[in-house]
Amino acid sequence: MTVLNINEGYNSELMEKCRTLQEYMILVSRIRHYSETLPLANAVEEAVNECIRENILADFLRKNKSEVIRVGIFEYDEEKHMRQIREEGRASKLTELISYHRAKGLSTEEIADILMETPEQILELEESEIT
Repeated sequence: MTVLNINEGYNSELMEKCRTLQEYMILVSRIRHYSETLPLANAVEEAVNECIRENILADFLRKNKSEVIRVGIFEYDEEKHMRQIREEGRASKLTELISYHRAKGLSTEEIADILMETPEQILELEESEIT
């Protein structure tokens, strides 16, 4: 799994090639900026209104304004999102390491010891990779 950072200042070449992604990054960046001084609901609304005024995702935001605001307020938790990405990346790396050690003929207990996990966690990661 490849994860790309689309925050402001990262992957500028990708942003130049995909205007919609770049404009989405601008919207998210403005929400973050306004949320430093405003309650989240006001920050999202202010960022959406500003983007519409500046023709950033304007058509989409006009058509979906209330849903975007609702989602921005109630469903997006940046810390939780970033934690999930880190956990997925960690699980992916552990799964690769488990496969590597399995190929070398190591037992579940040996792999758990090497990776500082429990045998149950090793088996769970292997099972999740199968499904």
